[in-house]
Amino acid sequence: MVSILLGLGAAFAWGIHDLLVRVVSQTIAIPVALFTVLTIGTVVCLPAALYSGDWAEMSAKMILLSAAGGMAYLIACLGLYHAFALGPVKLVAPIVGAYPVLSITLADLTGAGVTRGEWFAVIVIVTGVGLVAILSDPEDNPQTRLAAVLWAALAACGFAAAFALGQAAASLGGEWSVILMMRVTAIAMLLFVALGSGIGVSRNHAAALSGMGVLDAAALGAITFAASQPDPEFAAVVASIFGIVTILLARVFLGERVNAAQWGSILLVFAGLAALGA
Repeated sequence: MVSILLGLGAAFAWGIHDLLVRVVSQTIAIPVALFTVLTIGTVVCLPAALYSGDWAEMSAKMILLSAAGGMAYLIACLGLYHAFALGPVKLVAPIVGAYPVLSITLADLTGAGVTRGEWFAVIVIVTGVGLVAILSDPEDNPQTRLAAVLWAALAACGFAAAFALGQAAASLGGEWSVILMMRVTAIAMLLFVALGSGIGVSRNHAAALSGMGVLDAAALGAITFAASQPDPEFAAVVASIFGIVTILLARVFLGERVNAAQWGSILLVFAGLAALGA
């Protein structure tokens, strides 16, 4: 139950975060926006990580897993920001939110038991994602739409890897230590790219980017903390419904229209995700 609640908290945090990504990615350089968000989120986590982190329990394996998780998380975030800069929420969100498909596939390849019901849910999700892409507005530029789909797929791969690596590291002890190391790794990789762009952050973006940093840190923290709870994989699965939150918010605040066929495809994706967590 705790893992499910952590997943729900992460879903709402990421849902709001991604709506803001869609807005700011239109008017600011993506490396600068992402660097700012990651840095602010890390500052938010720093006091708790320094106070509560089990630094004495750190091992070489834990450090390597955390660093790899941070690299995967950066790749996921770059894919997410580029996808939302190019495509509408109704196209991007279901693809990114389908990352549990990759988690289930990886679990099967590594010898974990995957039931027929879980594979059926995977097929439902893949079908729904395909329909979302096919039913995108015909007036959209096909090349732009394809680029958005590819960036979203990269984000899904990155999130699946980041969550698996983060939970594996946290299972060795010290969730806060893992969170901090993952974020510091991502920032270090992005630092030169962001600074090299030579673009500053205007005051108009400061509030949104600050909020995004807090929301991102809270969501990643919830997923990582689930490692110490029963059935931690449920947190990642439940968190994947963030796309529904983002789509509804985009409909209300950005006026993005979604027709009946697209709603059906989107709900098919998230019904499959719900089945995976059942």
